[in-house]
Amino acid sequence: MKNRLLFIALLLSSSLSYGGPSQTITFRHFLYDFFQDPEFQINHVANPYTYTTTSGDEVQSQLVSTPKNLDNWKHLEGPEHYQCNKNCYDLMIYDNFDKKHKESGERVLAFEGVENGIYEMLYFKLTGSEWFLVKYESFSN
Repeated sequence: MKNRLLFIALLLSSSLSYGGPSQTITFRHFLYDFFQDPEFQINHVANPYTYTTTSGDEVQSQLVSTPKNLDNWKHLEGPEHYQCNKNCYDLMIYDNFDKKHKESGERVLAFEGVENGIYEMLYFKLTGSEWFLVKYESFSN
């Protein structure tokens, strides 16, 4: 029993930071719900949010950012592994050997394809205890 309590305490201490779950852990759980549940998603998109894309052709293109409201919002399904029922995993890339992200309250989820025309970014901001999509950039072909 004592070993079990010690194991639980160690597990909790490794996943908690500043008295609660780390932003990385809460954000990963948030993303799963964000892509799984259309109602949850629309309730976690800032209104208005900023939509950025390019305008013009390849020679004379320019970035265009516009505020958008949720009237024409279409559910973003995200990568296939957010629709799985078992054996799910996240691909994580850390910028340090401690595998800790800064507690900045901001995250960018980037979909960057390799020679397939996919290039989209979702910008999230932590407001209170909830994450919200605040900006969506789409440069995909």
